[in-house]
Amino acid sequence: MIQEKLNFFENLKNYFDIIFNHIKPKSKNVQNDFKNGFEQIKENIFDYVMSKIYDKIFPIEVNQIDSKLYNNSITLSWVKTCHFLGNKKQYVLGSFINDINKYSKLLLSEKSTRKKLINLDKIKNNISFFYKFNDKKNIGVDDIIPVLTFAIIKTHPFFLHSNIKYLKMFSKLGNFFKEGNKFEQFEAAIDLIVNIKYSDLKGVTKEEFIENGKIQKIDIL
Repeated sequence: MIQEKLNFFENLKNYFDIIFNHIKPKSKNVQNDFKNGFEQIKENIFDYVMSKIYDKIFPIEVNQIDSKLYNNSITLSWVKTCHFLGNKKQYVLGSFINDINKYSKLLLSEKSTRKKLINLDKIKNNISFFYKFNDKKNIGVDDIIPVLTFAIIKTHPFFLHSNIKYLKMFSKLGNFFKEGNKFEQFEAAIDLIVNIKYSDLKGVTKEEFIENGKIQKIDIL
């Protein structure tokens, strides 16, 4: 049933492209407006189809990884940026956590894959802004994962693992949009939190880890 919906959408998308090429206006200015209108129609159809698919898959029974991710995030709420970035510098957070929290909630509440991916990108963009606020402009993957991990712990979004898994299932349709989306950083951050050990945190002893984690037992071996 789900595959039929996807096939229907792909065929419809191709038909729209054929129709546009046959009836597009000659004027370039009018043509651009006309094309934008067609793209909006396709986006609306895509949102509708993916919302129906999402309803078929969710709500689901809470995934074990989702549950452990949430519980460990609550337990680790005492961590600071220095525990991931490896120095005692006082980083400027500003509205960083609030913004991540906002986009995380939108990511989880939206049914459309397209809209979920847009909010996923906004989360990653905010990590870039975080480094710019703290006078670091050139960042790589190794810089993104620690801050993303910290942000997930502080916002502890529910169903994040299931949503990332869902988006990966249908990410091929992302070619229809301009947004580039990668999931490796989110998967790495989730895996780190789910399987957290005291040695994963910089400057934290085993005793400190145990003492701070008494709210919820975490495997530290």
